[in-house]
Amino acid sequence: MTWVYVLLGIIGWAFAMVGMFFLVSRIFRLVSGWGRVEQKYGIEEPAYQPDLRGISAGFGFASAKNTMHLGLQKEGLQITITPLFRFFMKPVLIPWNEVGVSTWTNILGRSLRLTFSRVPGGKIDLFPKSTTQVLRYIEQAGDKAHPDLRRIHHEYSVLLSGGRP
Repeated sequence: MTWVYVLLGIIGWAFAMVGMFFLVSRIFRLVSGWGRVEQKYGIEEPAYQPDLRGISAGFGFASAKNTMHLGLQKEGLQITITPLFRFFMKPVLIPWNEVGVSTWTNILGRSLRLTFSRVPGGKIDLFPKSTTQVLRYIEQAGDKAHPDLRRIHHEYSVLLSGGRP
């Protein structure tokens, strides 16, 4: 009879963990500001495969470490979250003309901040390693890169040198 209680305890623990996972995903969506970005730019399914996977970035008070995927295409900036963590979070596709560039500083150095014109306070702070990945991708694309991607690269370079874009 003891094995029944052990089995019920294991099943109860598993349901509690799944429930906590869903709860944490929902809280992340609310706290991070992803919900506001999703309202303006949300799409049902990703439009194309991401160019950069495993990007780390901060959203408001929350961060997504190695779980964000970026698509840098002519239609705009597509952002998706790794499927395991995607509960309650649709992918977004943001037109390039609505993506702004600035910098932010943390203990690891200066990094790229992307802002979105139709979402007040909506921003993504790329971590330094991810900033390097994005900039390297744009540099490798060269003239084939979308003009707005080249604009982002140029504006970020100017900001790093202390100028105004």
